[in-house]
Amino acid sequence: MDLHFLSDMGISHSQIRTEARLAIPPLTIGNWIDGEECYASSNRRFLKLNPRDGVLLAQVTRSAAEDVNFAVIAASRAARAWDARGLDSRADYLLSFQEAIEECFSVIAQVLALETARSERDAEAEVQAALDLATVILNESRALGNLQSLSSQNSQFELGYRTPQGVAAAIHSGALPFLHFMRAAYAALINGNTFVWKPSKAVPCLAAALSEITKECCFPDGVFNVVYGSGEETAQALVSHHSVDLIDFVGSPQAFRQIESACSNRSLLVKTISNSIPVIVCEDANLKTAASTTARSVFDKESKFHDVRDVFVHESVYDSFRDLLMRESYRYQPAPLLTERKLLRLLKSINQLGSGKATVLSGGYRLMDESRKSGNYLAPTVIEVREKREQDLPDVSAPLACLHSVRHIADAVKMIGKDTQLPSILIHTRNHDLAREILYSSKAASVVINGCAERYALPFNDEYFNRFSIYTSVIRTNGDDDSHSDIR
Repeated sequence: MDLHFLSDMGISHSQIRTEARLAIPPLTIGNWIDGEECYASSNRRFLKLNPRDGVLLAQVTRSAAEDVNFAVIAASRAARAWDARGLDSRADYLLSFQEAIEECFSVIAQVLALETARSERDAEAEVQAALDLATVILNESRALGNLQSLSSQNSQFELGYRTPQGVAAAIHSGALPFLHFMRAAYAALINGNTFVWKPSKAVPCLAAALSEITKECCFPDGVFNVVYGSGEETAQALVSHHSVDLIDFVGSPQAFRQIESACSNRSLLVKTISNSIPVIVCEDANLKTAASTTARSVFDKESKFHDVRDVFVHESVYDSFRDLLMRESYRYQPAPLLTERKLLRLLKSINQLGSGKATVLSGGYRLMDESRKSGNYLAPTVIEVREKREQDLPDVSAPLACLHSVRHIADAVKMIGKDTQLPSILIHTRNHDLAREILYSSKAASVVINGCAERYALPFNDEYFNRFSIYTSVIRTNGDDDSHSDIR
């Protein structure tokens, strides 16, 4: 797979350029609409900087409502023909896309690592998990199928079939961007929907690379479209468009409320509210192990597979665990935040925390030493929270732990929220029955007992997959003189 445009960034199959401030000509990235690159009508752009050192990586077109309209119209025009190709043909396109990703696996992982300031090992783990999930979705689509014979008895024949929603839009945050993209794109496209993606401003080069791959795989024009821009302008225009039939949203509760209020009444909203993983420390936990693995999950830039922030600790062991965690936090070098804007928002929120609601125990400031002063680095931060309010701190991936003392473990589950879809929950306990009980009472995809979150997992089941299509059951009754169909 020839991703020739990435050579301008100094990216090869074997290595990423790590020297600071190389004279690399920045990319200029435009929207991908109707099978070709095009720029916003206003010619406005935003800058994508390397989070580690502030070097300019790309100038990216900034889409307004007019540009979003072009993308949605292109997707609408392509929708009928894409649906008419049938399940097997669509699966062939997606399989070729998956094979192309596997062919340039290291390049995609390097782009992801460069843009999100993560280790290459971490990025490779996400890419592999996304490919595994794509395989699951393709297998699921064949199991559920476009046409299914459900029953045939007493001269009645029941047939079920699926029709697409139409135009599916995806609006995603910068956390696990490739994994969320593959889940939404594959679920939408295999069901016969066309796709309009508004990626996070943190990963425009990744989105551009994926657009090039769809071209290499000969995707029909208009089936796959990408628009870049801000949440306030581009995402709002996308969700309020009358021709968008389904929206897959991944982000914070605050952003979801804005999206929900602007959402077209015709659109079906599929939401994944939280990307972060909570930690629960029970009274029977091994505190040294719990503090060590929690610190690694929160602060270590080399092994931070997931965003971990909220740590719920039983009140009987809270003081001991807090002291151990603070001691462990000094051992790690944190990864930078994705953008300076996110860092400044977080610092402002930390400074505005009221003493009655929370106390900053350590960190809470920007690292300004010689090697990191040009990057977006937050010192490892531990905050003691006495009153949990989701609006107090922005939902950004950062080396930040919020400690909560709970009287009962059930209180922790309640604070996490039963309506929040979680990749996993980290539980420190010797009681495995309690861990299973927590799993069943939450919407987590999995639990990790006495360890770190070292595997990517997203909630994916029939319920999520089925949102991307409309299921119809037809009952036919055959007799000598009459036959009829009931559609329900």
